[in-house]
Amino acid sequence: MPTLRLYRRFNPKKDPWMGGHLQAYIQVGFQALATHLGRPMPSEVDRSKSTTGWRIVDDTDGRQFTVYDYDWDDRGPGDPRTVREFRALPTYLWHIGGDSDASEFGYWLAKATGGRFVSHEEHMKAMRARFDAMHKARTGRAAGVKGKR
Repeated sequence: MPTLRLYRRFNPKKDPWMGGHLQAYIQVGFQALATHLGRPMPSEVDRSKSTTGWRIVDDTDGRQFTVYDYDWDDRGPGDPRTVREFRALPTYLWHIGGDSDASEFGYWLAKATGGRFVSHEEHMKAMRARFDAMHKARTGRAAGVKGKR
């Protein structure tokens, strides 16, 4: 029988921060995350690249995760220009970071919020397909194919 995971907010007075790196993504709106994770902890994220984030601890084994936006304001015309506008978006591809595999946490969070878990591999495959399509539209040939235009 699988272990019941109990996730809770990070407590800086109780939990030593272990650090981590990008593990996966979740496609969901801000409000759904805030409903399940509480108010974001803006002082707990990299303010130069992120405005909204949460730190979460798995009480069963102490693993730590972060859910955060990343460079949302580095977009094109028509995209949100303020944090308030960003948080009002119906959905966003949030980053999930951690000190170990975040799949179980990501699936749990997606189920709890009605969002969609996206593995790092799935995201990279989609980005590559988008790049290839843009390249082919611009040059008339597949990416990586040499030859004259």
